[in-house]
Amino acid sequence: MASGGFVYCVGGTTTSDASTITGAVYFAPLSSSGVGAWTGTTSYPVPIRTLSCVAEGAAIYCIGGVNATEITNAVYYASLSSSGVGRWKATTNYPTPIWAQSCASSTHGVYCVGGNSPAGRGNSGVFFAPYSSTGLGTWTAESGYPVGVSQLSCAATGSDIYCVGGLDNTAVYYAALTSTGTGPWENTTVYPFTVGANLLSCVTTASSIFCVAGHTGPNVSSDVYTGALSSGGVGPWTQAGSYPVAVWGLSCVDSQAAIYCVGGETASGALTNEVAFVETT
Repeated sequence: MASGGFVYCVGGTTTSDASTITGAVYFAPLSSSGVGAWTGTTSYPVPIRTLSCVAEGAAIYCIGGVNATEITNAVYYASLSSSGVGRWKATTNYPTPIWAQSCASSTHGVYCVGGNSPAGRGNSGVFFAPYSSTGLGTWTAESGYPVGVSQLSCAATGSDIYCVGGLDNTAVYYAALTSTGTGPWENTTVYPFTVGANLLSCVTTASSIFCVAGHTGPNVSSDVYTGALSSGGVGPWTQAGSYPVAVWGLSCVDSQAAIYCVGGETASGALTNEVAFVETT
């Protein structure tokens, strides 16, 4: 996630079979020439993977994930600055242990969609928590997502949240954001992949959504697609070039009129430390 001209990356796996999990946290400055040198900062409280983190203002909030022994519902937050990440503090737990969900934020709070729980893969739960002086307040259940889903990618503007794809799913849905949660979900233009659109990474600008790479059926993609945003959802998707490598499970952020993407897994199953960026204007 990005904040204040920096990108911050939390945890992950360092082996393609996910047998080695890290709690390392790194950050780097963003500029018109790309991503600067990476610096280690305060480690996450536990090794963690497939969590979902958001940044709002000068703070980062991370939800759920898989640690060394279990799926967790733990939520942690920390301050962000040009010196890195401050001390991580526990805040209100998520209502259920969860991983492979997608969370987005607004000035009101954090919204999380879908994911896998110990009870099964791909649920339709949507939860909202407002910010508080101790991190996040109480999580409340919102209008359920129209389908059970995991490995989707959600991104928000100031007024709406847009969620794209997921495992074996190319549907795209959007909902209004309010100070107390989300409005009802509405479907919009399906994503162009033929079989699912899982573990791609989507970001929003003021008027568009961009989605990068991802897994579709048996294939790993390098395609980048964009769609215009309006009160009616997402317009027709059009191809906006290609990522330098076919990859899935990467993480992208939008900052300073550019998209910056980090890491992921290639079609051969190798993890990559590829970092790339493209201007959006």
